[in-house]
Amino acid sequence: MLRISTLIVLVTMLIASCGEKIDIKPMQVFTDSVIVLQNEYVLYANLVDSGTGVVTYGHCWSTDNVLPNVESSFLSGYGHATELGTYTTILSELPESTNYFVRAYATNGVEFTYGKTIEFTTRAPLDTWERIETFTDQGRTDAVMFAIENSICFVGGYDGLNYRKDMWEFNTQTKTWKQLAPFGGGQRSEAVGFAVGGHGYMGTGRNYEEQFADFWKYLPKTNEWVKLEDFGQGLQITQASLFVIDSSGYIVNGLFGSPINICWEYNTDTDTWIQRASFAGEARVHAAAFSYKESGYIALGETKTGYANDIWEYSKEYDNWRKVAVLPKPGRASSVAFTKGDYVYLLGGFDGEKALNELIRYDLVGGIWQVMTPIKNDGIYGHKVVVISGLAYIALGKGDTNYRDIWMYIP
Repeated sequence: MLRISTLIVLVTMLIASCGEKIDIKPMQVFTDSVIVLQNEYVLYANLVDSGTGVVTYGHCWSTDNVLPNVESSFLSGYGHATELGTYTTILSELPESTNYFVRAYATNGVEFTYGKTIEFTTRAPLDTWERIETFTDQGRTDAVMFAIENSICFVGGYDGLNYRKDMWEFNTQTKTWKQLAPFGGGQRSEAVGFAVGGHGYMGTGRNYEEQFADFWKYLPKTNEWVKLEDFGQGLQITQASLFVIDSSGYIVNGLFGSPINICWEYNTDTDTWIQRASFAGEARVHAAAFSYKESGYIALGETKTGYANDIWEYSKEYDNWRKVAVLPKPGRASSVAFTKGDYVYLLGGFDGEKALNELIRYDLVGGIWQVMTPIKNDGIYGHKVVVISGLAYIALGKGDTNYRDIWMYIP
């Protein structure tokens, strides 16, 4: 059932206008924009010249007419305009995944004036997957991926033949690709990376010849990499995990001959490393990591004895670790984790025999596990995830072969 709410705002609003002035006297009206909220769609318009008097004004919208009008479309109407300004129509309970065309209108009782048509699509159902793009270069696994504003940055990885250092940017709004400056260090995969304050950070990892301790910062404005202080007093590791608390990145565990238990904080404000309490569980590599409130978490991973299925919490306040949950399924490594609200989502991984496509949600407050809709492939590991505007983007990795897919998940 469609619900319509109205709100008159007679002040200047800083809204990016995608409308067009209709220069017809005695009335002028703009169709300004459509703002998508969680469960509502706000249609903005601006009445700028009422002439001799506006009898009715509002919005009209349609799912099949690119020029919706008051005769053949849904519409809202607000009666006589006594003042000029911005007005809105709020739509809710619209059908999912449906395309709409909307125009503002006004009439003086003799003629109608319309603004420009704006098109929008309602949200897809929750717990759904959509394959939105194909990576512009070769498929690869164990790359670094981080988000800066609305763009996803991909750096390095292993394409099945070579270790890489190239960097690509995908804009999730314009759906466009751009190749950026290559990583400042050597070719590598299995590194760690994150973004804070509009800058990217990347380091550690390995290639055929060596493991690394170097650490670098990416500057988007100048499109360059700047070398920072080496990780952990020069400790060369790979297959580590990383979570972010406030403006610091925490690198946990890793491979140095065999899995080791460590935890180092990198403070992006001071460019310094601080050794923190070592991970308290069994040493592991390829573990998933995430943060929630003022804590960081390490989940799953591969140990010396097999595949782990536990989750550990690090308290920034107390600088200590505790085990908080156990996945009620066999252990796995090379999964990814992302959060929304009080939930963490664990996706994919490798259990020692096969790649997994499972998506499992854990309630960090209520302690309840729930199986969600699996990703639409035969299994994936060595992939990466970022969250932009509440949507999870999963990319690259491998199953039977290296993937080039970019998926969007709506939690």
